[in-house]
Amino acid sequence: MEVTKVSGNRVYELDSKPIFDVLAHYFGKNILDDLPQSVIEFPLIKTADGVDIARAPVAKLEDSLVYAGNFELGDKVRFGVVDSNFAMIEDDKRELIKPEVIWIYSCFGRKVMLGSSLEREFEIFSPIAPTSGFFTYGEFYKMQDEPQMFNLTTTIFALSEQVDVVTIPLPEVKSDYKADVITNLTHFTNSVVSELEQIVRSLDVYKLALDSNSIVSKTDPKGIITYVNELFEKVSGYSKEELIGSPHNIIRHPETPSSVFKEMWETIKSKKIWKGILKNKTKTGDDYYVDTTVIPILDDNREIVEFIATRNDLTKIIKQQQQIERHEIDALTGLPSRAKFFDNIAQMSSPIVALLNIDDFRKINHFYGFEVGNALLVEFAQN
Repeated sequence: MEVTKVSGNRVYELDSKPIFDVLAHYFGKNILDDLPQSVIEFPLIKTADGVDIARAPVAKLEDSLVYAGNFELGDKVRFGVVDSNFAMIEDDKRELIKPEVIWIYSCFGRKVMLGSSLEREFEIFSPIAPTSGFFTYGEFYKMQDEPQMFNLTTTIFALSEQVDVVTIPLPEVKSDYKADVITNLTHFTNSVVSELEQIVRSLDVYKLALDSNSIVSKTDPKGIITYVNELFEKVSGYSKEELIGSPHNIIRHPETPSSVFKEMWETIKSKKIWKGILKNKTKTGDDYYVDTTVIPILDDNREIVEFIATRNDLTKIIKQQQQIERHEIDALTGLPSRAKFFDNIAQMSSPIVALLNIDDFRKINHFYGFEVGNALLVEFAQN
């Protein structure tokens, strides 16, 4: 997701949606009753300097969720799933200098998440030396000369006046969580997310290729525009703000027969793909031609959700073709022109040619006038 509204560590929106709506969508509406504790196991993960950092929520405000650490506008984030096994001490022994005192400070998020398990974790240090400490909302670490705030961490600081290194065994501490279930769920979630991210990356490449070469739009089932790409704006002359929310006939050319659109709607409403060449008009009234494909998008119940239309701009090709045709057709009679005649002759291997001549046609023009002469030519051509 993308952070689209934020102020320091207060996150208002993800993907232009209120953060509470996003949480309710992914975790259920009941989760909103006990924020932030209810989502402490689902931190937002951002990547900074190549390192994934989990930001745990610490407070709920009326319009935002406060996290233990800042976000920037445009940050790419995703939800994490905390496996309590990884939040506990993993080693069964540590080599260290025998301390006189141990000072422990731990993130409040671990206290909420681990509960009494965290107390037992702290207790294993009591036989080693007197301990004290407090809970924090995170810790600052320096990473590539930049300070970063870490959450869900515990720092153990030992002071000693001795020099002898001793091995201190640390007894195993079990979490109150169903560790196997959480571990399996985490692995499953990470695997699925990894696969989905790969699919999304592929789709992004396809979308980039499509947007670079095609005019793309989406409409709801009633034909109201919900999305246009930049090429659509460029070719039509309309801005995105003018197009979105408008019916698609905003670009319809009056010369395009109604039967064409009737056939198109009958096709796509029957959940089939429609293809054809359409003549549209720009905002300034200019003509443009597009080779169009309209695809109905269906939901799981095979009901139409929206339509996606892709178009290739054929304006230059069709106008060049029209210009060529104008040169090949005599404007007066509608018959092929002299240029077309010689072109046809050149393509024949053994042409047979017959010439018809109106004798003294010049006298007809001089005596009766050019209008009569032209009328004679038209009638002669029709017969």
